[in-house]
Amino acid sequence: MLHYVKSIIGKVRVKMIMADVFSFKDLRQKAGYKIARLAREANVSPSSIYRIEGGERVTKELVQSVLLVINAKLHTNYTADDIKGLSLIGNEVADQEE
Repeated sequence: MLHYVKSIIGKVRVKMIMADVFSFKDLRQKAGYKIARLAREANVSPSSIYRIEGGERVTKELVQSVLLVINAKLHTNYTADDIKGLSLIGNEVADQEE
């Protein structure tokens, strides 16, 4: 989620973009979900939620499917790219290019 912050530095106005950075667990708890309920509503196993939160390697598609449920509850639009601490399968190429 991006927040736009206006700031004045000297006589120059600066518009900065501030991003909220949450862990997956933070978002789940913010949405008021227990692991079992979120897993049921996202149609995934509870162990999938534990793997996401534990930093184990998971697919981006799995994270996105669970985030759909969280986003609906919070009225947000987080993507896997917005979540800190994820270990996504298939990101090896992107990580090497940076």
